[in-house]
Amino acid sequence: MLLANFTDRTLELTRMKRIVRACVAGLCLVTVSLAITGALYETIGSRHDAQRFPRRGHLVQVGSIRMNIDCSGKGSPTDLPRPFLECMRRDFHSPAEKRK
Repeated sequence: MLLANFTDRTLELTRMKRIVRACVAGLCLVTVSLAITGALYETIGSRHDAQRFPRRGHLVQVGSIRMNIDCSGKGSPTDLPRPFLECMRRDFHSPAEKRK
């Protein structure tokens, strides 16, 4: 009787281990498939957007920053967007001036 209970308990634990392994494997498979699907979606979307919205101007690299410059119009004054000016002002001030 004792041996039968031990065998039943062992079979039950083995079955539970299989179920847990199958669940973990399923979750891993779902996670990997979602990651692959997301990467494909982003790649296809980027290519589609590149066709729909062609780049105007030309690419300029300033240090580690790459900017797309589109020059249009004639004469002066040159109009720069305010966020660009604020960024330039922050970059060229010394740390002592930034604290003020």
